[in-house]
Amino acid sequence: MADNEWLEKDYYAVLGVDSAASDAEITKAYRRLARKYHPDVNSSEEAEDMFREVSEAYDVLHNRENKCRYDTLWGASVRKSGLPGAAAGANSAGSAAANNSANSAYSQSYFQPAGSTTYSGVPQGQQGVHYAGSSSAAGPDLSGIFRQYDHGDGDYDLHENPGDVFTPMASASKKGADRNASVKLTFAQAVRGATVSLSFGNEKFRANIPAGVTNGKRMRLAGKGKPGVNGGPAGDLYLTVNVEPDVQGRFTINGRDLHMILPVTISEAINGGVVESRDYYGNPLMVRIPKGSYEGAKVRIKGLGITVNTGNDADGIVKTPQNTGDLVAVVSVRLPSVLTESQLEALRAFDEKTGEFNSAVAAERLGKDYVSEGASGVRASEGVGAGV
Repeated sequence: MADNEWLEKDYYAVLGVDSAASDAEITKAYRRLARKYHPDVNSSEEAEDMFREVSEAYDVLHNRENKCRYDTLWGASVRKSGLPGAAAGANSAGSAAANNSANSAYSQSYFQPAGSTTYSGVPQGQQGVHYAGSSSAAGPDLSGIFRQYDHGDGDYDLHENPGDVFTPMASASKKGADRNASVKLTFAQAVRGATVSLSFGNEKFRANIPAGVTNGKRMRLAGKGKPGVNGGPAGDLYLTVNVEPDVQGRFTINGRDLHMILPVTISEAINGGVVESRDYYGNPLMVRIPKGSYEGAKVRIKGLGITVNTGNDADGIVKTPQNTGDLVAVVSVRLPSVLTESQLEALRAFDEKTGEFNSAVAAERLGKDYVSEGASGVRASEGVGAGV
């Protein structure tokens, strides 16, 4: 750094020592402030700037040659500006009135009003500099300036305030940083809900995953992030849930409803009727297929979906219409992959007897108007099934 730049900074004030401080006192002050403002332990916005200022001050003052040159240049600059800070014996001015007058002149010259680009010796933006409250014969008596900021421990915390010259600086509280994590659930755990264990270093806790959670769901767990700063609240944990597919390949989750693929034959789809199946929990289930059901038609069976804990069940989850979804059977028409000659012959005969229907299907493929259901038996896209 060029010598002329030294004139703009009071390195003794930065370290909180007076100009008569020994090398050991300077080193002790530097280590204390370095621990306070090191970015690894202080995440406040001004910490990085303060750490740089403290390090710069120490680099100058702990080097004997640099310190001697700085004392000469800075002392001459202060004397030229009329400040009493560099004049030896300023604390022994002779009378209390003279001493108070010196303090007043020092405060007006050293601490300029808010809005100035620099404070003679303290660059703008150097907020939160820690000043020791002690004084010596080599410097002015600052007790008149700093007494109002004394916390009772001999130290003073100051910061810039647009409404006044300086006001006490309180350590601002800050919310802790958020965390992100992911957890994998089986399909059965997603249906029933689960409690998972999470750990971050030495911190461990449990999280309740509600029943009916879907793959990719992002949950917010308030207060489970990193601890707050200076008494601030803890951050939040954002947990992404990854759900494995159903091992049977038949079931999917849709809110509180369970969707189930229901295979049927051509005859069952055309003629309708009752088919036997099982619900997700393995219980026997009779499903009534509406006549003329097509691929993707849905049949809703009330109360056989996912039961969600509403928090009011002391002895476990009780199924009610309010907290339980439905089972939705989705019709899947299956066709034989291999047909005998007699079966093919029967299909050709069937095809000849449904010529009007075949023409309507061909027109639908082309996007043209086609005969209504009443005339041809062709259905467009309206749903078929009970309660869907």
